[in-house]
Amino acid sequence: MELTISKASLLDGINIVSKAVTTRTTMPILSCILFSANSEGIHLTSNNLEYGIETNLISAEVSTPGSVALDARLLSGIIAKMPEGDIHISMDGNRITTIKSGRSKLKINGDNPDEFPALPKVDHSKTFSISQGKLQSMIQRTIFSTSKDVSKPVLTGLLVKIKDSRLNIVACDIYRISHRYSDVEAIGNMEFSVPAAAMGEVARLISKNDEHEAHIHHTDRHVLFETNSCTIVSQLLEGQFVEYERLLNQTAKATTKANTADLLYALERMCIVAETGRQLPVKLEITNDTITLSSETSKGKGQDEISALTTGEDMTVSFNSRLLIEALRAIEDTEVEIQFSGALSPCKIRPIEQGAYEYLIVPLRQ
Repeated sequence: MELTISKASLLDGINIVSKAVTTRTTMPILSCILFSANSEGIHLTSNNLEYGIETNLISAEVSTPGSVALDARLLSGIIAKMPEGDIHISMDGNRITTIKSGRSKLKINGDNPDEFPALPKVDHSKTFSISQGKLQSMIQRTIFSTSKDVSKPVLTGLLVKIKDSRLNIVACDIYRISHRYSDVEAIGNMEFSVPAAAMGEVARLISKNDEHEAHIHHTDRHVLFETNSCTIVSQLLEGQFVEYERLLNQTAKATTKANTADLLYALERMCIVAETGRQLPVKLEITNDTITLSSETSKGKGQDEISALTTGEDMTVSFNSRLLIEALRAIEDTEVEIQFSGALSPCKIRPIEQGAYEYLIVPLRQ
């Protein structure tokens, strides 16, 4: 194998695939990047057996094709420290790979590329497309609600569901539900759950530009995301996701409209005196024209008020403020509507007018 490529291009490619490299494994080959070169350029692949990433670097000049598995940490460190400009890479018959740039030359031992696990093949019989910017936004504004409880594996990922040409992305960790939706062109209905780690990489790697589309294909066991810069293949999670539609369809006893930023900043002020840890209790008293927030812990107490327009019953409900804050931070709208069903029933945050999101949050017991 022998080739020449610019440092910037190679480093970009390594950074794309590096997130699917793992060092916590009994298979040392998984700590490598599969480095393949042919007449079309360089093909980089990583695979941690949960998900894998591929990218092509067509700007390379390949004089001798070949492939080798290279330790990702060593490869990344060497390329990052090389002088700017072109990098020349060659491999001998013992897979010793020489990397040269300017007066610098380093050698690393390569591994057998045949031992590197190939990414699963995913056919294109079940497929849909969506703008990369829209998909990125939907993932980023729901993924924070995925569960960390591995005893319920399906909740550690995001549900991707297409029903009647509407894409739904849903996350749930028992205490809350985050739901985003968008119309898409798709043939038939689909439903599958993707690990949060893989979906996080999809959001990291795809373009914010709505002009580029992501193409998603899935089978019963795997999903493939195709973008203009890379391909991501992930296993699917097994299990039945929660019936989020039924849970979101609640009857409100009180509905209040509030400025998103005003409510968010008031909640953040209450957190200053809250206990450390996951529980950050705050009490909301809902009246005709005011939301009164209060928090009292061993560290101190606080109270705040914001203006609101409420219809229905007066109500007092306590929440883990962290859950409310994370939902409000994910909302772009200036104002939101919050529906309350009772002191011990979940509240639902939704747009005042037409929108594409819903957030359901379970209250604390008072």
